[in-house]
Amino acid sequence: MKKDYYSIGDFSKLTKITQRTLRYYDEKNLLKPSYVSESGRRYYTEEDMIPLQQIIAFKYLGFNLEEIYSLLNQSNKTMKGSLEFQKKLLIEKQEHLSRMIKATEHAIDVLEEEKIINTEVLAFLIHSIKNEQEHLDWVGQYLPDKISNHIFKLYEEKESEINRKTTILFQKLKGKIKEHHYRDDVVQQLIAEMLQLLKEVLGEEVNMDLLSSLNIEDDSAIFYSPFTKEEEEMIGKAFEYYFDKKGENI
Repeated sequence: MKKDYYSIGDFSKLTKITQRTLRYYDEKNLLKPSYVSESGRRYYTEEDMIPLQQIIAFKYLGFNLEEIYSLLNQSNKTMKGSLEFQKKLLIEKQEHLSRMIKATEHAIDVLEEEKIINTEVLAFLIHSIKNEQEHLDWVGQYLPDKISNHIFKLYEEKESEINRKTTILFQKLKGKIKEHHYRDDVVQQLIAEMLQLLKEVLGEEVNMDLLSSLNIEDDSAIFYSPFTKEEEEMIGKAFEYYFDKKGENI
């Protein structure tokens, strides 16, 4: 039976793939035309639609052209392994996108209340969500079971709320610690709010011994601070002053 040949222009209209793309696939040996005339004109048949649809499908799954070339020439067994590997990569990309969406949502929540967000605090928020699993792994490894179990349960129920509270509190503290002495009431009020938030997160009263035991400086790659070294020193003094006023032995 005689085959129907389509010029590259007709095949482009039929498949909704541009002539430029079809020529590129030819150059890359992904899709060769069924017939090339002496003058160099490309002609395709309906059978050429099968590899073309495979190329489109593999591109949709995220494979690059070199990988697609390899896939088109693989056995079903080898292709299965490649597809399983691509599925794994897509799941990782999906998780990454989910974290990005979560970070964006939390930033929007903060901006609804604060109107302006400090760039270091925004970076802290994004870093916290990006490294969420690493944070929880650290909690499970270094904190007592009673505290870690409380944190795990809390983050299942109130993760968004805790992140919002922490970000807003850090935003306020970063601004006030620059404008006021650490003994000033406005700074001390924020220290009290921070301790209340820590109590909610840890599930118990917070004292200097407990704060000292939360030594996260050695894991700075996991825990990002939105504060400069100078700000951290002032905040440390603010905590000491707060507990000193309460009469706690530091």
